[in-house]
Amino acid sequence: MSPQILSAACSLEPRARPSRFRAPRSALAILAVLGSSVASAATLLLDEALDDGACNSSSCSVSGGSYGSRGWKVAGAGSKIMFTLPRAVACGSAEVTFTNLDPIAGGTTGEYVNFLGVYEGAHGNNWTASGNEETSLQVAANCDRCTGVALPDAWRDERLKFKGIACSWDHPECGGYPATNRYLPAQGAPGINWASNLAVQWTATIAWDCSGASYKLQGNGSTWTANGTWAWPSGNPDPRPHLRYLFVGRDSSGGAGSYLKDLIIVHAKAFEASTCNCAPPPQCGDGTCNGAETCGSCAQDCGACPPRCGDGTCNGVETCGSCAQDCGACPPTCGDDACDGAETCGSCARDCGACDAGTHDAGRPDAGEDGADAVLGGCASSAGGPLAALLLLAAGAVARSRRPRRP
Repeated sequence: MSPQILSAACSLEPRARPSRFRAPRSALAILAVLGSSVASAATLLLDEALDDGACNSSSCSVSGGSYGSRGWKVAGAGSKIMFTLPRAVACGSAEVTFTNLDPIAGGTTGEYVNFLGVYEGAHGNNWTASGNEETSLQVAANCDRCTGVALPDAWRDERLKFKGIACSWDHPECGGYPATNRYLPAQGAPGINWASNLAVQWTATIAWDCSGASYKLQGNGSTWTANGTWAWPSGNPDPRPHLRYLFVGRDSSGGAGSYLKDLIIVHAKAFEASTCNCAPPPQCGDGTCNGAETCGSCAQDCGACPPRCGDGTCNGVETCGSCAQDCGACPPTCGDDACDGAETCGSCARDCGACDAGTHDAGRPDAGEDGADAVLGGCASSAGGPLAALLLLAAGAVARSRRPRRP
């Protein structure tokens, strides 16, 4: 049976709070016509009948449970089947047929258990999905009376809870009671006595696009429908579902002891809509710096990166003093507190210190010197060996010959 997203919306609360995240009329119209015009052309991604004693699809992973003539039966808290769709789906639907549903018998569900879920990740956990800012959709059965406490919400035990979220519950947009949560049948309408309808085959359909989600529950000659809108967090770089993993039987969200005893899954289907109202995903060159784009990965959208030390170019206000990595080491200069290069005590006392008396310092004779520096230009201080000695003797003789003779 083709999936449908029906336009008849059921209000969960008599005094539903107004939402500034309400989907535009055009988006709701897309949801309304999906069953008639789009579903017929939708791509079938999964079609698995479980009443033949096996899960024949290569996309399914089975944990626990048992097969029978009616389908695959939940046998304990670890019973689940995960179907992996061939790709993430932004606009599509999942349809699951089940029977033998009685969330109250045995008190095995605790307060609730998700027996159908569609996730972006293979974790199958709505808490993880919330923490990862992922979209997720679930159908849960309730058993408030199983807690042993008289609760005012016991009406939920005769209904299924359809729920979805598009971001973390910590976001103001997604906190509290998400706009995609609905009960079918709605509160105030007659509920379902599950124990009296164990032989009935029920079909739950979840459909989604970038505006929101739409739900349908069919069985025993009745049909209930509801619509909900996503509450995308502000600034989300890619506000679209990326749903790929379908869980049936039990997902990983509930407590260790909660499961739907003897629930039988008969059939599972998934579709990708042929048209989708989602905006194109962020990509470099679309004129907007969004998603994972940066000035380094997409200068076309984000602009050139400002100069920074270490980018391989000496630019901006960088100098050899502030960024030797790009500009290279600074050349020696007098006053840099290092006596290096050609600096001496005579040329840069600031770095090399004052010259001592008698020091040969590049041809500037000190008091008492015999003039050898003036002749040798300071070479005598660094030369060595016999040749140096001869040069010093010669220089001294020349200096003495120039002294005026005494009368």
